[in-house]
Amino acid sequence: MKFLAIVQYTIKETISQKVILLLLVVLTILLAVFIFGVHISAKNGVVEEMSLLGGKPMTSSCELADRPASSMSVTPSFLSGLAEMLIALAFLGTLVLCTIATAHTIPESLVNGTIILFLSRPLSRTSVLLGRYLGVALAVGMIQLYLVLGFWLVFIGKAGSINPFVLLTFPFLFISFASMFAWICLIGITSKSTGMASIFALLHVFALSALLANPGRLLGIFQNSQAVQWLVRIAYYALPQLADLQKSATNVLTVGSFEAAPIAFSLLSAVLALVVSVLVFRRMDF
Repeated sequence: MKFLAIVQYTIKETISQKVILLLLVVLTILLAVFIFGVHISAKNGVVEEMSLLGGKPMTSSCELADRPASSMSVTPSFLSGLAEMLIALAFLGTLVLCTIATAHTIPESLVNGTIILFLSRPLSRTSVLLGRYLGVALAVGMIQLYLVLGFWLVFIGKAGSINPFVLLTFPFLFISFASMFAWICLIGITSKSTGMASIFALLHVFALSALLANPGRLLGIFQNSQAVQWLVRIAYYALPQLADLQKSATNVLTVGSFEAAPIAFSLLSAVLALVVSVLVFRRMDF
C-alpha cells in the first residue's frame, strides 16, 4: 500500500506541473480544431473527402504522400501526410514537454531531501525509486491516452468508422516516454543534475535516436574502425529506439502494419536502465 501511495503522490505531482497543464490545454485546443474545423465525408466508414477550416476539399485523387495501393483500405492517400504530421507532433510534444517537466523528479528528490523522507518510512530503496518512476510514466501515459482517445473519438464522429489503428498508436507513444524516462532516472541518480538528464534526453529525442537508427553516414566515416561500429550497434539496441517507435506508429496509422520489435527493444532498454539505477541507488549514502 505504501508503494501505491508513492505512485499516487508522484502522479499528482507530475500532473500539477505547469508545463503539463499547458500541454493538456494545447492538446484540448488541437482536438477542438479537429472537431469544429475539419470536415470529413465518408461512405461505409471509408474516408472519401476532407476539408480543413472550410478550405478546398481534398479527395483520394490528391496525392500528399507516396503510399502503396494497399494503404488505401486503411488511410486514404490524402490523409497520409496529415497522419505523419500528427504522429510527429504527438511524439515531439509529449516527449519534449514531458521530459522538461519531469527530468527534475529524481535529481531534486536527492538534493532537497524528498528521498530521505520516503526512506524514513518502512520502504526499500527499490520501492521508492520504482514508485517514482512508475508514477511519472503513468501520469504521462494518461496524457498520451487522452490525445489518442480524443482523435479516435473525433474520427468516429466524423467518419462513422471505429478504426482500431488509431488506438494502436498508443503503445508506441507510451513506450517512447517510459523507456526514455528510465534513462533520465539513471542519469539523474548518477549525476544528481536535472540539466544533465534533460540534455541527454533532448539530444536523444532530436538527434541521437535517428542517427543510431540510420547509422550509414556515421559508420561510413569510421568504416575501418570495428570498435566504433560495434559501439554504434550496442548503443542502438541499448538506448530507446525513439525514431523506430515513431516510424512504427506512423505505419500503424497509415498502412495498418504493427511492428513489435521497437517496443520490445525499448522495453528491454528501460529494464536495463532501471536495473542499473536500482543498483546505484542502493549504494548511495544519504
